[in-house]
Amino acid sequence: MEDLIREDEYVDICPNCGGLFSQNARGRRKKFCSEKCRTAWNHRHPNPANWKNTARTCICPQCGKEFIATREYGQLRKYCSVACSNRGRAAERRKHGHGNTEPAGDGFGGSGNGAVDCGSHGV
Repeated sequence: MEDLIREDEYVDICPNCGGLFSQNARGRRKKFCSEKCRTAWNHRHPNPANWKNTARTCICPQCGKEFIATREYGQLRKYCSVACSNRGRAAERRKHGHGNTEPAGDGFGGSGNGAVDCGSHGV
């Protein structure tokens, strides 16, 4: 390996994969050996300070967990996950009387036991 590196070449170690890579002679120093390693590192090591005030810390009303709300395009995030969001919406529907907590029935507004409600058609 040492025979592949020239004396005038500056070599660095990638913090993601640990591989060796050479630096450019001019300009800003590279930190990673490739774009793939840079992206993988950034996904595993999120830094909210770099998110340009688009992130905010919230507390999930469903589970009480603190989470960082990001990617709020037009509507603020309320829950930490999709599962908490589903549980929260279901609880709100029950609270406000929306939604049916009874079995579905036959779909025709009857009691679901096979009886047919014909209404009062002049009988």
